[in-house]
Amino acid sequence: HIPIITNHSTAMLIGIHHKKGFFSKKHVRLAERFAALAVQALQSAELYALLDEKKKTLELTVAERTAELLNVNEKLLAENAERRSAEEIARKNEIRYRSLFERTNDAVFFVSLDGICLNANQQAADMLGYELDELIGIQVEEIVIPSEHDDVRSKIETLQSGQTYPVYQRTYKKKDGTTLRTEMSTALALKEYGNPAHIQYIVRDISERERNAAEIRALAKFPEENPSAVLRVSSTG
Repeated sequence: HIPIITNHSTAMLIGIHHKKGFFSKKHVRLAERFAALAVQALQSAELYALLDEKKKTLELTVAERTAELLNVNEKLLAENAERRSAEEIARKNEIRYRSLFERTNDAVFFVSLDGICLNANQQAADMLGYELDELIGIQVEEIVIPSEHDDVRSKIETLQSGQTYPVYQRTYKKKDGTTLRTEMSTALALKEYGNPAHIQYIVRDISERERNAAEIRALAKFPEENPSAVLRVSSTG
């Protein structure tokens, strides 16, 4: 008998006639050769079955991994689209804000929490007689009359605490030393998470308005206290 063994177990057995001399040595060698070939064939079959199983496992793993990647990719695409939309909205808001900042008739100042001018529009520079780059970095108290310095500091501190102010008046000092009466509103700009960023001043020149008001008050005293010569004429001349 010639056993055929694969992976240390007997797969089949080739029987050789028990009668001595029935087969020649050549026949026995052929049988042994056949047994060796059969072992190789069985081993190849086992290896193929193992590879096929590994292939199916790999295909399943690849399919699962592909599904995960597709899901992640879809999420990334959605996040990118959302981010692009947010960026587009932010860009449009910036353009709109920049347009208002540059085209408004009022002076606009961005002032740091310690009172330094961070930015201003051209109207602010023109109103005070400065070049625009001269205003950037200047301490606000340098362009306000000394008697109002304490009030400037007080309002900055108050705004940082979350309180607000109605429109109030401020006297600025122009580059040439003359003074300018203004009316202004202030607002605290916030950073992310609500932390204070800077203070925005919107300032309007009211000097002409005050001159007109003074003239009206003077006319109201007519004629008793009017310093000028006055002639009263009737409706018929």
